[in-house]
Amino acid sequence: MKKTKSQSWMQLLISGALIFMVVLSPLGSTPVHATDIPVLISPINETTTTPDLEDFPPLAIPEFKWTEVEGATSYRLQVSGDIGFTTTAVNITTPNTSYTPTSSTIFPDGVWYWRVRVEAPAPIGEYSSVWSFSKLWATETNKPILSEPADSATVEFYDSPLFSWGPVMGAAEYKLQIYSSPGGWATLDYSATTLATTHQPNEKLANGTYYWRVVPVDVGSHEGTPSEEWSFISAYDPVELALIEPENNAIPTFTPTFRWTAVRGAQYYRLQYSTDPSFSASVTQVDTRNTSYTPITTLPNDVNYYWRVRVHSGDSISDWTPSWTFIKRWDFKPRLLTPTNNYQHQRFPVFSWTPVPGASYYKVEISLNAGFSPIYDSGNTANTFFSPSKYNGTLNTYYWRVTPYDGSGKAGVPSNTSSYRSYNDSVAPSQVYPLFYYPPDTSYPPDTSLNPNEDRTVALPVFIWNRVSIPSGSPEHGNIFADAYRLQVSTDPTFASILWTVDTENTTATPTTGNPFTPLTETDYFWRVRPLIGGSEVGEWSQIWKTRFDLSMGLPPESDPILIRPTNRFEFAESSPLLEWFPISGATGYEVQISDDDTFSTIIDSASVSNPVYAPTNSLAQRSLGDVDFGIYYWRVRSLPDGVWSETRRFQIAAQSQWQFSRTIGDLANRLQIGSDPSGDPENLDFDVSNLQVAQASDSWYFGFATPVSPTNNVTYALYLDIDHEVGSGGTFDAKGYSINTISGYQPEYIVYVLQNAGTYSADQVHLYRWTGVTWDTVSILSAIGGELVQESGYVELKIPNTAIGYQDSTGSYAVSLVSLEANGVGLPKDSVPSDPSATSDGIISRFANVMERMNLVMPPNDAGVDPSTYPSVQPFFWDWPVLSPWSGAIITAYLDPLFTTVVESFNLSCSSYPTPITNYAQTAHAWNDDFLGDNTYYWRVRPCYWNGSERINYYGAWSQGWRFEREGFVPETLSASVAFATPAFSWYMVEGAESYDLQVDDDPSFGSTAININTRQNSYTPQSTLANGQYYWRVRVRRNGSVINDWTINQSFILNLPTPDGLTPESGSIVGRAPTLCWDPLVKASDSAPDIPVLAAWKYRVQISKDPNFSAIFDTVDTEQSCWTPKKGYDDGDYYWR
Repeated sequence: MKKTKSQSWMQLLISGALIFMVVLSPLGSTPVHATDIPVLISPINETTTTPDLEDFPPLAIPEFKWTEVEGATSYRLQVSGDIGFTTTAVNITTPNTSYTPTSSTIFPDGVWYWRVRVEAPAPIGEYSSVWSFSKLWATETNKPILSEPADSATVEFYDSPLFSWGPVMGAAEYKLQIYSSPGGWATLDYSATTLATTHQPNEKLANGTYYWRVVPVDVGSHEGTPSEEWSFISAYDPVELALIEPENNAIPTFTPTFRWTAVRGAQYYRLQYSTDPSFSASVTQVDTRNTSYTPITTLPNDVNYYWRVRVHSGDSISDWTPSWTFIKRWDFKPRLLTPTNNYQHQRFPVFSWTPVPGASYYKVEISLNAGFSPIYDSGNTANTFFSPSKYNGTLNTYYWRVTPYDGSGKAGVPSNTSSYRSYNDSVAPSQVYPLFYYPPDTSYPPDTSLNPNEDRTVALPVFIWNRVSIPSGSPEHGNIFADAYRLQVSTDPTFASILWTVDTENTTATPTTGNPFTPLTETDYFWRVRPLIGGSEVGEWSQIWKTRFDLSMGLPPESDPILIRPTNRFEFAESSPLLEWFPISGATGYEVQISDDDTFSTIIDSASVSNPVYAPTNSLAQRSLGDVDFGIYYWRVRSLPDGVWSETRRFQIAAQSQWQFSRTIGDLANRLQIGSDPSGDPENLDFDVSNLQVAQASDSWYFGFATPVSPTNNVTYALYLDIDHEVGSGGTFDAKGYSINTISGYQPEYIVYVLQNAGTYSADQVHLYRWTGVTWDTVSILSAIGGELVQESGYVELKIPNTAIGYQDSTGSYAVSLVSLEANGVGLPKDSVPSDPSATSDGIISRFANVMERMNLVMPPNDAGVDPSTYPSVQPFFWDWPVLSPWSGAIITAYLDPLFTTVVESFNLSCSSYPTPITNYAQTAHAWNDDFLGDNTYYWRVRPCYWNGSERINYYGAWSQGWRFEREGFVPETLSASVAFATPAFSWYMVEGAESYDLQVDDDPSFGSTAININTRQNSYTPQSTLANGQYYWRVRVRRNGSVINDWTINQSFILNLPTPDGLTPESGSIVGRAPTLCWDPLVKASDSAPDIPVLAAWKYRVQISKDPNFSAIFDTVDTEQSCWTPKKGYDDGDYYWR
């Protein structure tokens, strides 16, 4: 080893001293004794030890040497930091004449004193002179040399080789110090102690200028000379951060989804959008860990918005992106459908229009002025139908428009204005079904389509309209106006050519084999209806409605005939019903029969049809047509060519009771015939009965019948009254013991006996019996219960109080049979009305005449519990008014149960709702403003409101029978989770009528503890936080205006599998000399559908090191924002695994 000049000089000095001592000793003198004092040799007194010298590496701790003392067997060495040796750093005994300290921790830099003495043999010698030395490990040259980052460099991440420096002689570890002002190491922003000469802080510092240095530390934790101070600029501002959508200056239709690129190191993104381009006011700020965000509320129309994004990464925050601007224009207009524009003969309108994507509800405005000032009537509705609340019977032109509102209550663009003329005495029919067709979404861009949406296409060519009543103010007002109706169908809206037409006495029409009509799919058809009197067209044509048909949309076929409607025992007031059944597999057509007996020995009507529906063209019973065969009818169906007959069902057609506030007994107006029998058919004409008349007042029923003028025999007349028409319900034997019974469907609840004695009648001789459920109750005498009887020449009329014969607002009708009997209380009937051959032959009454106060329901039809058809929204309710009654309003009510105990919603079409109440002037439909309680089976019925103008009071009549329908609201379709390698954006198609959507995400398919449970106005959602790896289930449902909630979608699932980093170094199997710097590729990933647009970037990485390939025990671990990491501790030799 080459010696330095100072080292040579010290050796010469020591050698000289030894020669001098030898010279002073006399030749041949006595040898040195053990008590002599050792002479110190090294380190030389007052020398400075540094690691730079060859003798003192690496920590500048010297080896202590002294001269040998003859005879000495042990020496004591003491080293102290003070010259008085009050405390010692080294205090040892040794037989040697040199000593190297075994601990490097006891000598910090500074002045040290040392001395030596002979410790043995005794006596102990004196200490040598005290020498000193200065230990200086922290020399100016023995310090770290910084390498990366270069002085004043700008850095974004602290990847290797940041921060790096050269090794220092004797350093056991290093302290990296980072601070924010020159020389500011007293207040550190970051520090770390590491064994390595490189270090990557786990977290980035906030953007700014920083200073750094490295301080070496020896094994005794003594700090050495710091490195120079360098600076760097921490500037986390990824240039890759870019806005994607809405594009700058975009004009989105709906509240947009904000999207931007993912950038490396993003912990979260801060989105700001504002109506202020300077972002100093009206700022909405959102922090999200994902790269898109859709506001859960809607933004207003026609407002300039500005938006920008910046990224946060720990304490590092990027600059804002340049701001982009957009303006939302939700400008879809509803297209008004009905009443058709400029229609001139509207009596009562049902307003309808096309749905608007994104609309939660609509505001309808009606005015008598084209400028809509003032507003005559208005209202909001969640559906695309509306019924006005005001009426004016005078001739007026009405203007109307519809404005959509989104789920946040923000208005869209009003429709174009339409107009129509309305007047009280219009006799143009009002159409009911099929509803006006519109092609879904054809006027809107494809990306704004509604799916699902209501499709007005219908399966079968079935046409329905309301019965036309004679207008108020006319003679017979409230009576049926027309003898018949003419329906025309064309593909030409001008009807220049007629494709199909039919004349019918009823208000429904269907094709038959004899009058066929086979519509094509994807074809627009137009239809209209006009009244006929005496076969001639009268009044005006209805509106022209458009429709489409698609036979493939029909009900699924059955192997055997299954009837749908009318249900058994259903009753219609002077109206012949539409007959419907399930299609039958393999049928080439159908034969349908109607009879007045269950053996079908007499066919009243029959037809061959191609579709599973039939509407008779001839009325079965209608007083205005002179058809008074009111009563029971039977029907059945079979498939052609040779199918079996279906079950036999029965329905009743009842005469309208023509309810009045009051009637006078004996008045000819009470003689409303409901049944007849040929005159003169019994052998004894004293028993002849030929007709039955029934009328109704508010508190009583009036029953009348013709009698012989001068009978010679006493006769008993019996009125059998059946209220409920239920099979097996009612009396099972005659109350007075006559040999009479009835068919099971018409067992009486009451029997009224009129006793004729010597040709006279009186209320005292009228006996009334009530069936208790087991037997007949005690007889009541008509005169004692407030009833009356009048006898005129050949006619008897009874007035019976409602309560005496069980009439309630829930009953509404009677099935009546009149028989004549011997006065002695035995025997069979002699004659009957209506005609019933079995009554006189075997005592079985099988024919009854029906009379009722009730109104007819028209739409929606009764699903009867078998029709699987459902409605996505509550449709308007249509009905027909009772004939020749003073109706002026109604109560329409929906329920949850068939017993009508749980009311869901009720509407009072008040008799006094117009400026001046008008008898027989009120609408025949009501459109609901919401969807009740959402998905459910609903039951509905109607009762009339009668207006007594003279007394100015209302009176509510009997409820109609109930119909049921199924509301099954739309569920979202085409659900999509954007990616599976990151927390996805969830999206689905926009649903017609949706106000908002509920979204749930959970790792439990039962959704017991949801990870995401939100409500949003949009049809997409990106969580603001992230999900962990695993399998997830998600579902969506619609909320409609009015707190209506639809059903959930079927569960969707996805497996979230976050990507793992690639490019790991050192590679597996590498051999290294010390703990290596571990690096990997930064994780930034794009989707397959848009490979140029990153959607995921890692913020932090977790590094794990283990000596076990299964990582059962972790040797070292860290969470870091960087893509490199250098362990700070030492690693012993062996195999290591890392991930």
